[in-house]
Amino acid sequence: MGDRVDVFVFGPAVPALILAREEEDHAGAALFRAREAGTVRLLACSASVVEEKVELDAAERAFDAVVGWPTVIEWSRGVVERYFY
Repeated sequence: MGDRVDVFVFGPAVPALILAREEEDHAGAALFRAREAGTVRLLACSASVVEEKVELDAAERAFDAVVGWPTVIEWSRGVVERYFY
C-alpha cells in the first residue's frame, strides 16, 4: 500500500528478532522481509537492549535504529493507527 510502517520492539522481542534475522524459518523473519520492501523500519528500544543484555553492535546490525523512549514518543506523535502486540 506504500505506507511507511515503524515497528518499535521492546523487551524480550529484541533478542528474539536478532535471532530471527539469522533464521529464515523464524516467525519474526517476516519483519525483515517486509523491511526489504522499503516501507518498514525496525526500531529497538535502547532500555530493552540493556535490560535484555543484548550487545549494542548486534542490535545496531539487526535494527534500523536503537532509540530511547523520548524518540519513540516523538516519532509516533500524531500517528492515528497504532497496534500493540
